[in-house]
Amino acid sequence: ALTSSTGRGIAPLLRTGCGESVDSAQFCALDIARAASVVVIQQPGETIYVPPGWHHSVENLTDCLSINHNWIHPSGAIDSVRLLLAETEAAAAHIEDVRLMVSASEFDALVDRNVAMNAGMGCAEFRDLLSRAEELAKHAAENAGNDGDDGFVHELHARWAREARELLLSS
Repeated sequence: ALTSSTGRGIAPLLRTGCGESVDSAQFCALDIARAASVVVIQQPGETIYVPPGWHHSVENLTDCLSINHNWIHPSGAIDSVRLLLAETEAAAAHIEDVRLMVSASEFDALVDRNVAMNAGMGCAEFRDLLSRAEELAKHAAENAGNDGDDGFVHELHARWAREARELLLSS
């Protein structure tokens, strides 16, 4: 909806009248998204949680300090892997001209470094994170029952982490 018809861009603003013109032919569902959008004015001291995958835009109405953190919930781990793999493909394409100047392992390291700089972590780091998440979830599932928890959610989280890691390893 908010992605361009070429799949390479996201509409910059939902709000109209911001001095930025958006081609409605390029973003064919932008009017629908604008009609369904919700405006929230955050007051000092308030926290807003934006669920994974929710398109949003932020406009500061006054000078302020904003602290943001992107969380990866286990249910979105596979989507995160897909995004990281797309980022890896794009990073490789951007430095393709140096491929013949370096060894294959050096090229892969350059790509992973560029991905990490843009995405916050590279494929190897994310694979390790998923392994640790699976390990912790399995441990929590094994120790469930002490506080009324049947362990199902922990087992589900372990499965999601394992499936995401396997997708990352297979690519």
